[in-house]
Amino acid sequence: PDFDPDATGTSVKPGDAKKVFTHVRAAAEARDGRVEVPAVDRKLMQRIAGPLRLGQQKEAYFELSRYWADHFRQLASSQGVTGDLSLITLTDWTDRPDPRGLPDFLARLVVAAFAEMDDRVWVRGGTVLDPAPELSAIKDHDALRSQPLPAESEWDTARQRFETIFGQKAPALRRGRMVNQFARQIIEAARSHREHAADLVHQLEAHAAFLGLDQTADSGRLNLARRSLQLLDALTAEAGKGAAGAKKTVEALATFDLGDTSADRYGTSVKQARSVAEAVASAPWSTLELAAGLGPEGVALLDSLRNVAHDDQRTADLRDALARTQREVVALLKRSQASATPPPAPVTPPPMADDLSLNTPTSDPRIPYLPEEKPAPVSSGSRAARTSGGRRTTAARAVSDLQAELSELAARHPEATVEISWKVVE
Repeated sequence: PDFDPDATGTSVKPGDAKKVFTHVRAAAEARDGRVEVPAVDRKLMQRIAGPLRLGQQKEAYFELSRYWADHFRQLASSQGVTGDLSLITLTDWTDRPDPRGLPDFLARLVVAAFAEMDDRVWVRGGTVLDPAPELSAIKDHDALRSQPLPAESEWDTARQRFETIFGQKAPALRRGRMVNQFARQIIEAARSHREHAADLVHQLEAHAAFLGLDQTADSGRLNLARRSLQLLDALTAEAGKGAAGAKKTVEALATFDLGDTSADRYGTSVKQARSVAEAVASAPWSTLELAAGLGPEGVALLDSLRNVAHDDQRTADLRDALARTQREVVALLKRSQASATPPPAPVTPPPMADDLSLNTPTSDPRIPYLPEEKPAPVSSGSRAARTSGGRRTTAARAVSDLQAELSELAARHPEATVEISWKVVE
């Protein structure tokens, strides 16, 4: 082929082949087999893609050709070649019916373009190469294999479920290369969650009696945990089984019976399996068990926890419920202990200096006791009632002293106006 029609002396380089292949792949992935090429690459596509019969570069769009797909298929059919088509065989066929004398990197470009046109995948040593190798990484003994595709409806269902359950983006195009890529994504996601999903089932079963879980129920948290584990096992069953296994992996995700449970509930169970299993494993079960002996309030706390344990994780968070119930049981236990303990006896304060009387007998023989001399009573007619006075005394004695004086004053001067004041000095 003439790659320099304008006689500019420009040669074709491996980097040019890589650019051409990028646009050829994009056109193959388009439903109408055409793609808009940036202005900077249009001359290159006209100079290389056209002479190689890969397609036609028009004003703005590159339109893919079916020439090589038809050419290789016809030769395979006429020579009875089935199964994988090796790079060596396909490179030889580029010189049929007439030799083209293509350098190796351009022959690889033609074969790689055929892989995109005919929706085939690269294999090496019988194993599918995912992702597909770059042009410079294709080896002499590599081959192309037809990739069986899942039905379009199953492809769409699998994509939707994958994004909902695992929270990752699925490839959109239903092509051979994409089927292998999608199957790899599914298997990797399932394997990353499988151990934690199994641990969740184990922990729920171990504490099923306390949490009130019916192990025969066909709904609820435990049932969903078991079904999620079964789903993950189904998604890894076809791992490593080549192109056919990739198709079956996608189909397994699309056709798994979710029952009456939505995919998003499976997703919550799968993605939160690790943290929920850890919360159940580390829960303070000895503290939670005390609730049963704390009366109606304790029973209510257990009922609430068991209701959460029965519901799936998307409906109610078991992690929060375990932590909350622990706090409430401890608080209830403290209140119960406080109400059962009698109040402490009142503490009598030590006597103050003014509370001690120096006019009472003592049992200590070293302290002589002299009774207070009391003046002889004076008759009411012999002296006038006191009309003023003040003293320092104890609060206990002040009442009786003042009562006596005021009674005498009231008897003699009932209409007198008096002023009373008092203060604590010590």
